[in-house]
Amino acid sequence: MQFVANGPDIPETLLQDHEEGRVVFFCGACQGRAWKTEFPDESATEIRRFLKMFVQAFALPSSEYLQFNPNDRVLDVYRPLLNGCRADSLELYTAS
Repeated sequence: MQFVANGPDIPETLLQDHEEGRVVFFCGACQGRAWKTEFPDESATEIRRFLKMFVQAFALPSSEYLQFNPNDRVLDVYRPLLNGCRADSLELYTAS
């Protein structure tokens, strides 16, 4: 399925996996401007430090830290990593 003209053709099975929480799509562009808009008083260094800590907490590749948007929800990132299991309260506490 294509969402925009000349955009990528995303297979229906991948979209279904996303709807069922088994796949997370990462935006291809750096989200630095969105973070700076959302947190104007924070330096780029502090924002990057937070994002690096975030990807480390979820054992994601360190190169992915600039792919997250300030409006991403933690559980939407975490659920696909659980492979159908549920997060327990200690995991949620540790991640928060």
